[in-house]
Amino acid sequence: MDIERKFASRRSAFLVARYPAVYAEFKRTGELDAHLDLIARQAREMMEQIFEDNRTQIEAIQDKEAREARETQVWLMAEEAALHEIVLTL
Repeated sequence: MDIERKFASRRSAFLVARYPAVYAEFKRTGELDAHLDLIARQAREMMEQIFEDNRTQIEAIQDKEAREARETQVWLMAEEAALHEIVLTL
């Protein structure tokens, strides 16, 4: 599953569980898909920015394994931040 679809799916589930009236209104007005796309795009862009902000630090790591581990760590940290700050908020 690509990251935007993951974010859109999580946002949809979040709205259904926590804000069913908002979800129903988006469905009723036909705006749900556009909303989910916007949230997913914003979350992906946030992740990419966090990763870019850490790129110099990552590239400074000489050991390939350690660099790859740090890349993964930063990517997961960025995903978590995007989930909490964009996807799972109203």
